[in-house]
Amino acid sequence: MNKIDITSWKKFKVKDLFLITKGSGGIIKNSLKGTYPLISSTKSNNGISNLIEENDEFLSNKNVLTVASNGSVGETFYQDEVFYSTADVNILKPKFKMNKYIALFITTIINKEKYKYCYGRKFTKEKMEEKTIIKLPTTQQGELDFEYMENYIKNLENKIHFKKIYTKNKKTNTKLDVKNWKFFKLFDKKNSNNSLFRVELSKGDLKQKNCLNGDIPLISASKYNNGVVKYVDDGGDGKANIFSSNTITADMFCNIFYQDKNFYSVAHGRVNILIPNFNMNKYIALFITTILKCEKYKFPYGRNLYKEETQNIKIKLPTTKDDKPDFEYMENYIKALPYGDLI
Repeated sequence: MNKIDITSWKKFKVKDLFLITKGSGGIIKNSLKGTYPLISSTKSNNGISNLIEENDEFLSNKNVLTVASNGSVGETFYQDEVFYSTADVNILKPKFKMNKYIALFITTIINKEKYKYCYGRKFTKEKMEEKTIIKLPTTQQGELDFEYMENYIKNLENKIHFKKIYTKNKKTNTKLDVKNWKFFKLFDKKNSNNSLFRVELSKGDLKQKNCLNGDIPLISASKYNNGVVKYVDDGGDGKANIFSSNTITADMFCNIFYQDKNFYSVAHGRVNILIPNFNMNKYIALFITTILKCEKYKFPYGRNLYKEETQNIKIKLPTTKDDKPDFEYMENYIKALPYGDLI
């Protein structure tokens, strides 16, 4: 388990750790195809948008971080080869002895700053210098613990390299024929017995700062880490109710996850807890969460998914001959997928 205890970490200004410069941008015009990476404000392919010819005037050194200031704002990558960059990129040259392991640790931390910026609020060099503060592990003397960062990433790398995963399931055509599927409401107000789920919200105002560290997931509005923002003590804040496992959570931005452990949920994050009225297991849940995720386009930032809207959602599901949801089909479909046997 790679859970990190950050309670003793300390805050550092990014400008104290790195020399921050803007990407040159001048190389783009009239550049020909070549072999040198061009880093721009994209979130894919380590930030590389093109391969261009050599030009000594604009070439940047390797062993630095790049951060998109525009476009895919905040996307941070480690560059281990010399490169060129557009003007939409900030280049972070370390003021310490950095290697790829330390760099990968820090890029993950800086990536967490993305939520503060968007296309209309750029992550400029000036904002990075003035406002960006990140938390990092420290030694008992209060110095940056680079050894910890390096060993943590190396440990992850070893697990990836040596723990091979095999599936017994053969790759088959997984395309679904939905012509005969039928729509079902998540919650039927007229007849609750016909509802797939009942929808509940957390009571009170549970906050991370009011909970001790522990092993119980705390779910909030987030598209990352299955919605888990912290692991808290099983007593929570002493007021909020704990929810049972084998449920589905749908937050205000329509981020949908299956929860296989008992959990707490924040109230202010508007996390809707979908408690099944049928015999649900993890396979059926994963099938349904995938269908529910297709509703996300209906709920942009200005139109949140609250309890009433959640109850009114209709989803199309496979059915039996008597027009009931075909849960057996859903379960078998997930089990038959490549790696479905390892869930």
